[in-house]
This record gives sequence, C-alpha cells and structure tokens, in this order.
Amino acid sequence: MKRIMLILVTLSSYLSAVNINITQVDTSKLVLNQNINIYAQITDDNGEHIPGYKIDNIRINEYSDNTIVDELYISAVQEGINSVGGVNFILLIDNSGSMYRTIDGKLTNVANEMRISIAKDAVKEFITNKKNVKDKIFLASFNTELDLITQELDGENLDILNKITVPLPGNKTELYTSLVESLEFFKEISGRKVIVVLSDGENVYAEDNDKRVGYLDVIENFLKNGVTLFGINFAGEADSNLISICNQTGGYILNAFNQSDLMNIYSKINKQIQTEYLITYRASMFPSLKKGVELVINDNKSQIRTYYSSTVFGVPKDKLTPIIFLLPFLSIILIFIIWNINFQKANISPNIEILEKAPGVSVNCSTIVLGNNETIIGGNDSADLTIVGGESVSKDYAKIEYNKELKNYTVISKEAIIVNNKKTQKKILEPGDVINIDGTLVLFDDQKK
Repeated sequence: MKRIMLILVTLSSYLSAVNINITQVDTSKLVLNQNINIYAQITDDNGEHIPGYKIDNIRINEYSDNTIVDELYISAVQEGINSVGGVNFILLIDNSGSMYRTIDGKLTNVANEMRISIAKDAVKEFITNKKNVKDKIFLASFNTELDLITQELDGENLDILNKITVPLPGNKTELYTSLVESLEFFKEISGRKVIVVLSDGENVYAEDNDKRVGYLDVIENFLKNGVTLFGINFAGEADSNLISICNQTGGYILNAFNQSDLMNIYSKINKQIQTEYLITYRASMFPSLKKGVELVINDNKSQIRTYYSSTVFGVPKDKLTPIIFLLPFLSIILIFIIWNINFQKANISPNIEILEKAPGVSVNCSTIVLGNNETIIGGNDSADLTIVGGESVSKDYAKIEYNKELKNYTVISKEAIIVNNKKTQKKILEPGDVINIDGTLVLFDDQKK
C-alpha cells in the first residue's frame, strides 16, 4: 500500500502543478538535538492542499556562501501537524485615522460603515468559527504605537475588540515598527507562529521617530524569530514593500474590499496553515550566521528559504565569534561530567518529565517518579500531574498503569491521545516516548531498560 501511495504521489506531481511554500523554519531544537523543523505548504494551482507526501518524496539541502550540503537526513514528515499541535496567531489591525472612513474613503459618523467596524466583525467571525481548539489567537492594533492584548481571544470574550478605539489626531501608520515590536510576544512561545496584519495604507513614520525601522529590517527580524507574516490590504493601497515582506517570510498578501472578502481571506489562511507538512531534518554543522534550506519534492520542484542559525544560541547576533560554535560541544562535555559526578543515582526509577509547556499552561511539577500504582494526568488538583489551562484537559485526561507481571507501563485514555505524533487510546510506553497533552509535551523515561 505504501509503495502504491508513493507511486501515485510521484506521478501526480509530474502530471499536475505542484507549488511549494516553506512557511516557517524552526531552529528551537537545534542545540538540543541538531534538528530543524520546516513547516511547508504543498498545493496545486488552485491553492488546494496535496496530501500523501512521505520521506521518500522529499529531499533537503543546505546552502551557505559557497558551501552546499546535499541530501541531509530527514527523520520525519508529518502531514496536517498544526491540527494536532495548534497555531499561535496574532491578528494585527491597523487603527489609524483612515480606518474610520467608509470602504470608498468617505468620511462617516455611522459606525457600521467604517472600515474598522467591518474589520472587527470579520475577526469576530473568524474566532467564532475557529475549529481547532488548540489554536491560540491574540489581538493587536497599531498606529503610531503598538497595542498588544495578551489575553487570548475566544468566543466568550469578543468584547476585547472594543479596546480598539478612535486614535488621537496625528497618529501615523507605523507599520514596520509595529510588525517588529509584535515579535516580542513570541519570544517565549514555540511551535507554529503566525501574524496576520490588516492595513488600508502604506507605512508612515511619525515625525519624532528617531529609530525608523526599514522593511528589510522587518524581513530580517521575522526570519530570525521564525514567524510567518500574512497581509490583508483592506480597501486601500497596500504598502509597496508589504508584498515582499510577506513573501520572504513564508506568507502572502491578499486584497479585500468588503466584509465577505475579509472573512474568506482569514478562512483561507487558516485552512492552508492547518494542512501544512512538518519536516524534521538533521542540520549541517558548517558555521554560518545565515543559511538557506532547500526543500525538494520528487526531484523536480523546490524552494529555498533563509534562516538564521545564530538564533539557537540566544538573542540573534550581528557577528559570530568562533567560540560560539564550540558551545554545543562544551555543553555536552559539561552534562557528561555533571551526570557522572553528581547524578549517578538520580532518576533510576521510571518517571515522566515535562519537556515543554503549551502557551498559557501551568503544571504542578516538572518530574514525577512512577510507582506501582496508577498515575493520573488531569486538569484538577486531584491528579498526580495537574495541567491547568489546556482547554481539552479533563479531570482524568489519561492514566499510566503499571503491569507487575510484564513490568511495564501503559498510558490509557478514554478518548484518543497523541503519543509520538500518533493518535491512540492505549500504548505500552517505551523510554523516550512523548505524550502530547493539549500541546504540553511529557517524556516517559525508564533507565532500567
């Protein structure tokens, strides 16, 4: 069956148009395991998702200056991964004076006729119709200043949109600066990260702005932070550089002239993101501040996207010193020394450990040693591992049972859970298995095995 699927996918790529768009390059795991995650859309000429691509269909190359590393090792290709892990959205809305005019640019005192009201209604519709409960949606508006609301939007708190009010006279459309400043929100967030900016005009600098951000600075900052930008030009003339910014960060820009257009655009962007592929590969080791990663499909279609490898060492640097490339190796040596000196007897019992918390989630502990009784994972204080903030984490979300005869542990859930990116209701755990609990990753370890 696998061979038949491979043949069909390969044949279809030759018979019909295949479009590749690398939307995000995630380097957050590069120091930990030398892995890079690529989010990519593979679509036909109508923008529709093409399913069925596997490791055998895909090749990864890396470029830097005059160095080329061909056919890097690919460890996983996962389809529709964002419907499992969720997406972090910022919906950024232009709140300059022109947004309080009608669609055709006329002055009006009727709120429902204003561009800002139509934009708010489209956002409400998008949030109300959100199908993936794991998506996190946040709101921001901008004119001369960026106003980011850190409370997550859902169908119950749409009145947050009322915080976007008429700006003071003289406010400008500081598009570029606002885009860069909005990236700060993603500093502590991992996974798929997207900003959708809605604007009705060009970037205009405030007269007292001494630190003016250029559009090339916007592109560089988005690439360094691994964030995709989508643009909506609403009833005006799009900024001349916004198309380039969106394209080079993995997104695109579309035009809207009414509320129906806006709703369709938000829906299209979300649909394409939910069906993306996640490709995990082993990065090359040659040192470089900026690298190009090439995704090749069936040896006849490809795209190259830039990423900054220096970001894995912390804050992006303009210049790299040679010593920085020794840090991963020094870290490994240090861990080895600490492990053998201080922790020879630590964690000898089977345990579960929090690898990564989902945004907005809190847990009652980071590591639990598993005994011979049940270990309950749930959303209240009675659970052994309490996870608060996950929308789908119930009172008894899952449990881990010990089998005295077989001397192993099994994770069991009434509803389907995700273990190693696969849905299941029951699985015998092996060391290294990762349980995904509404975006929070839990690692099972048993050093006795």
